[in-house]
Amino acid sequence: MHLSKTSNDQTPTDTPPNSFATRPLTPPPSDEKPTSRVTEVLRLLRGLRDGTPVTCEPWQVISFSVSNYEEVHRRLVADESLWGYVNNKVRYDYDSHRQKLVVRMPTPLHDTFIGKVVVDIMFQLRILGAGSNAAAQFARSVEPAGSSRIVFRAAPDRESGAPAGIARTRIQHEPDASFAYEHAKYPGVVIEVSYSQKRKDLSRLADDYILESNGNIRVVVGLDIEYRGSKKATLSVWRPQVVVSERDGHEEMIAAQLVADQEFRREDGTPVTSAALQLQLKDFASELVGESYALADEVISLSSDTLCRHLMAAEARLQAEERGLEDLPRPGLRKRRRSSTPPEQMASDDEAIFRTQEENVAKRVARDDSSYKASSQSSGDSG
Repeated sequence: MHLSKTSNDQTPTDTPPNSFATRPLTPPPSDEKPTSRVTEVLRLLRGLRDGTPVTCEPWQVISFSVSNYEEVHRRLVADESLWGYVNNKVRYDYDSHRQKLVVRMPTPLHDTFIGKVVVDIMFQLRILGAGSNAAAQFARSVEPAGSSRIVFRAAPDRESGAPAGIARTRIQHEPDASFAYEHAKYPGVVIEVSYSQKRKDLSRLADDYILESNGNIRVVVGLDIEYRGSKKATLSVWRPQVVVSERDGHEEMIAAQLVADQEFRREDGTPVTSAALQLQLKDFASELVGESYALADEVISLSSDTLCRHLMAAEARLQAEERGLEDLPRPGLRKRRRSSTPPEQMASDDEAIFRTQEENVAKRVARDDSSYKASSQSSGDSG
């Protein structure tokens, strides 16, 4: 990682670094000990890589300072295997002024459902793109951007409690799905699939996407598919809207929630016929691009029946993964793995040293916790 300018508006004081996966010019000193919070995150990342996650929560929120973020970034370089895994496989969000790190670990239900929604939207875009007019040309230029990283940099809002000394904030999100016009900086449509842990953060995500993109992200869709003990599922939609402030009369952009928790599947699993996810072709473009293509009101619609069918297929896929058909090996058949090769062994002596440091930090944290509890008990007894 280097701190030289990467764009006209970025300064050497921008924080934090570009991402965990951006390689620094020099490796971290091997004798520096990681903090307990850094150790926690590195253990989480290693568990994901090794198939032994320390948590199964699909939306893991961690209080994480800028210095911790930078330290994890430096430490990852000491582990070539982990560095590559994080770069290619791990989805995470980070907000430097809120100092929050979110590691996303979507479930198979979540991935299958959003995949089917994306295929359906793209199918309708291709139908609209079959013509020869300007709108058809635009529709052919919209592609799914998947979970591509979206990064915003801006001067921090001091009223929101941004840490002192941060010249510019960095907000990074990796949405569940997005769709972008080929020449646009930001996607026009972003979709997030939510569940109990993520539900409360959806409005904040919509604010970030819409406000930090200056309204270039035209629509944020929330699909809430996991209500415990129920088959209920809902959809929400946010769009940019300009309002006049009651305080000083100035115009302000807000992320207006125009559809709020609308049921598209009831608790018994039946579709709500009046519900539908409605998008317009011009939603996939900024206002300027939409005007240049003279986009009108061409509609892309996913009915409640369609959404329910996709969700039922995802649920069936999840059940099949747990109890589905499979061929078993015939009796007496042995399996032989290839012998270990150097790249699969520990990357270096530095890796062994770092693991020892991690263990020492974990022991120290556990010891401090025990001392605190004992002290608290003693204080209570003396009272």
